[in-house]
Amino acid sequence: MPIGSQGFVPRDITVQGAQNVKITNYNIAAADTEYSVALTSNLKDAIIRNRDISVTKVSFTSGESGTTYFTIPKGCTLQLSDLDFTGKTIYFQASDISTLEIMEFY
Repeated sequence: MPIGSQGFVPRDITVQGAQNVKITNYNIAAADTEYSVALTSNLKDAIIRNRDISVTKVSFTSGESGTTYFTIPKGCTLQLSDLDFTGKTIYFQASDISTLEIMEFY
């Protein structure tokens, strides 16, 4: 099954420096409203995408997902690689009610 397919489940994935995979599906109940997710400690890589056709705005500072943000266009994915994150939170909002998918490698 292609990685972009709905229902894709990673199996036997090896990422340099990462030992585990965590998938979070976060329901966005209201459009243009900031939500947050604490990222896993010792994060090495992350993939973030909106399951639905919605523009998503991402920031690492509370209150800035609507002013100073990185845009994930409809149907696209944000990949963060070669990280050494501990104690980080992402703040995000979407243009429509949708589901944000976060795959963390730690």
